[in-house]
Order: sequence, then C-alpha cells, then structure tokens
Amino acid sequence: MQAVRKAADGGMRSLQLRRKNVPDSVRAEQARALAPLCRELGVVFLINDDWRLALEVGADGAHVGREDESLARIRAEAGPDLILGGASYDDLPSARCSPPPSSRTPSAHRCRC
Repeated sequence: MQAVRKAADGGMRSLQLRRKNVPDSVRAEQARALAPLCRELGVVFLINDDWRLALEVGADGAHVGREDESLARIRAEAGPDLILGGASYDDLPSARCSPPPSSRTPSAHRCRC
C-alpha cells in the first residue's frame, strides 16, 4: 500500500488491478484494500476482467476483454456509474466512448453501450 501512496504522491491518477495469475480470493482481498485507499488518495481505481468485483468493492470501474461478457450486457447489469473499458483490438466501432459526466474521474472515459 505504501507503493500506491508514493505513486499517488508522484502524480498517479488511476490504478488498474490486473492480477490474472492469483486465486480469486487473493485478488478480492487486494481489491478490498485498494478501493478505499484509492478513494482516499483521489485515484481512479479499475479492476481488470471482473466487473462484479469492481461493484462489490466500490471500485470506480472495470476493464474487460474480448472473452468477457459484452459491454452492453455489463452496462445493463452494472448500471450507469461504473466506468467501463473494453479491449477493442482492431474494432474501432467498439472503442467509441464519451467523456464521463462525473468530475471525480476527469481522465477516464465511460463507454456508451
């Protein structure tokens, strides 16, 4: 957690938890610790490949890949407030996004699905 504080002191504005090779329980424990810390520091907190965990821990958003559910389905289930990023690879129409309505996330974008 000290490394996150130092990075925020150095100007980090967002943090993505990307732990693909650890058990789900470890990733969830880390997310539960990082979410309040990032809120305290004013850092946008995103979780990779697990939008449900992002909602559970109060993260700002999630990033999903092509093997995950569709952005439209996730948006329908997650609601409008979760920042949602999706890997578009070479599919430009999938990358369409608009600026976020929230001033809390000035450097992030929300996908309109």
